[in-house]
Amino acid sequence: MNKVTVKLHTRLRSTVGKEKVELKLSPDCDLECMLKQLGKEYPRLNPLLKGEYGYKHLMILINNSHVGPISKEILEKKIGEEDIVSILEPSAAG
Repeated sequence: MNKVTVKLHTRLRSTVGKEKVELKLSPDCDLECMLKQLGKEYPRLNPLLKGEYGYKHLMILINNSHVGPISKEILEKKIGEEDIVSILEPSAAG
């Protein structure tokens, strides 16, 4: 099992009540698998993680590198041992 740190920002952080969480993932787990696992372990995150158009609204960084717009190819990116995944849910203020 790979141990991964997930840093939560914006409403994700306030929903869980923590800045970061640790997940144990199978070695073949990709980004989509990790997001699903996060939703299983923290069910209150599900509506924030997967919106009307899937995960496209999220901004994700892996080891401080922005992965770019969420696409099928990005969701298939493997998550490795000791990776740090940061998830931001952009919000607007008016």
